[in-house]
Amino acid sequence: MSQHDILLVEDDPSMREYLQYILRDAGYTVTAATTASEACDCLASSSFDLLITDHFLSGMLGAELITRVRVSHPRMRTVLMSSNPNIAFIANAIEVDGWFAKSPAVADFLHMIHRIVADDDECRLP
Repeated sequence: MSQHDILLVEDDPSMREYLQYILRDAGYTVTAATTASEACDCLASSSFDLLITDHFLSGMLGAELITRVRVSHPRMRTVLMSSNPNIAFIANAIEVDGWFAKSPAVADFLHMIHRIVADDDECRLP
């Protein structure tokens, strides 16, 4: 696998640490942010292949962050995550590259991430 840089935006410390561990263990470089504002600062100073964001963030919804990122970084792939049962509806409405309801099985989560960074078009979890 080639090196891919991921920006992970998650305000829950335990979920953020868990996802960072899984992604790093799979060989990805991960930068973590706790808010959409912090994510925007990261995007202004670094380059990323993939944005993975929680939907319910303080100050801005993840869907809004993705919409803004698409304007400034149109080639960046995006994943929306949430514990909200309507995440599929929200994700499909903004046409993200992938989505998942917290907490997916680790294998399913990594499979989706591998497919997205490999530019696969079918990357949504069932």
